[in-house]
Amino acid sequence: MRPPRTLLIVAECVHWRVEDRVMAPEHFVLEMELWAKMFEQVWIYTEFKQGKPASDAIPYRVTNVHFGETRGADRPGLLGKLLSLHRIPPVALKLWQALGQADAVHIRAPCRNALLALLLLKARPRPGYYKYAAMWGDAQSPTTWKVQQYLLTRLQDKAIVTVYGSANAAPYGHFRSTPTTSLTRSKITQLAEASLRRCPPPPFYFLWVGGFGPMKDVPTLLRAFALLPPGAADVRLRLVGDGQGLDECRRLVQRLGIAERVEFLSRLGWDSLAGLYGTSHCFVLPSKDKEGWPKVLMEAMAAGLPCIATDIGALPEILGYGERGIVVPPGSPQRLASAMWEVVQDPVLRARLGQAGAEFSRAITIAHVVDQYRRWLEEAWGCQLPSVLEELP
Repeated sequence: MRPPRTLLIVAECVHWRVEDRVMAPEHFVLEMELWAKMFEQVWIYTEFKQGKPASDAIPYRVTNVHFGETRGADRPGLLGKLLSLHRIPPVALKLWQALGQADAVHIRAPCRNALLALLLLKARPRPGYYKYAAMWGDAQSPTTWKVQQYLLTRLQDKAIVTVYGSANAAPYGHFRSTPTTSLTRSKITQLAEASLRRCPPPPFYFLWVGGFGPMKDVPTLLRAFALLPPGAADVRLRLVGDGQGLDECRRLVQRLGIAERVEFLSRLGWDSLAGLYGTSHCFVLPSKDKEGWPKVLMEAMAAGLPCIATDIGALPEILGYGERGIVVPPGSPQRLASAMWEVVQDPVLRARLGQAGAEFSRAITIAHVVDQYRRWLEEAWGCQLPSVLEELP
């Protein structure tokens, strides 16, 4: 086939209009601009919100990216979904019309827009790339996510689906296992330089970064920290982020009697976060479900931090099944505390895991990830697409 000229991207990443600019989270903008290097025109159909953009939002800088607006439920839960049912027909019509103008599609699942697009593609097929950016096969996934998984497994002609985890990709010929990262070459250099300024303990700093939602299971981390032996007086814990579970965690810190050794920090800009990676000694990710390929884990590894994570989703694969980090069962404060204390006590282990993780993460930039997508699509579509490696080193 001839190389596609127009790409339709269907997503649900929140965007904002600020005067004459469109803004979105930095990691999303960087990836979309790389896709824009491969096609003459790119249309992104996604959700737009009013108000102030998120702190990590940046404007698009390329001129061949255009936007179509879709809206999801204004309220969470079943009530919000029921009240937003009237929006499905106009969104479906927009996507149907966009498919008519597109030569190829890029569907980012799981989300409501992706489900609509996958159903519409049954009647208006296009060559496509499909990214499933959640934990594949999770029995607790919403029904709509499971429907999207089913539809993705049934794609065949000129289709590539990427998932997190080699085992998830193995059963299907058009599936590929892929890492993901938000790191550019310049950010990796910044993290590597920050790691050179790391002071040896004491004090010893554990670090966690994320949103205080249920799946991140910060309470288990706090309980594990409270279980560290009396010799851990010079051990500290930094928690960076915000979210609905923040107040609960603050109260738990008080009940556990560890308030003097736990520091809560709000969401940080990149430069401040990179500096914090550089002054910490171990990164902990105690998630209990629905983890895909966390960008914060790749960032911590690029900063040379030994990492501890749970046996969830692709986390064991990222940590090389123990070669690049320590893997513990989810929801076990005792096992997590044991691993944390082992890292505190063993500087040789810290150095080995930190070096192995850094070598792995620093070899993967966002440009390398997207260029791998390009090579898979060239094979599936039978055409050549421009490389993006020189555009974002």
